[in-house]
Amino acid sequence: MNKNILVLFFTFLLLGTFSLNAGGGIGIESSSSLYQSSKVTLYPNPAVDYTRVKSLNPALQIKEIQLIDIVGNPMSRITTQGSSLVEINVSSLKKGKYFVKVDFTNGEKEITQLVKQ
Repeated sequence: MNKNILVLFFTFLLLGTFSLNAGGGIGIESSSSLYQSSKVTLYPNPAVDYTRVKSLNPALQIKEIQLIDIVGNPMSRITTQGSSLVEINVSSLKKGKYFVKVDFTNGEKEITQLVKQ
């Protein structure tokens, strides 16, 4: 596994969320909750059957969403034509923590965490 990915992964676990901008820069958002993000919100979170991913900035349109399990295995991928709100069916996922990677149409990315109940 790439050393940079490991560093980002452990930073995420310790601090919450991180984002990658189109220029290659990395931003780390520290918060009191591991479920907060500066670019998207997940609700409900924890989720049972579905969750919604909503862009907090109308200028940031969601291009793709990936659900990734805690060890890095991709679980599902949703592609959109550029939307500010996407609903994801999580009913088939096992209970636990998942990463939600959001790619925006402008090239920015956001990774946050989802809890499946």
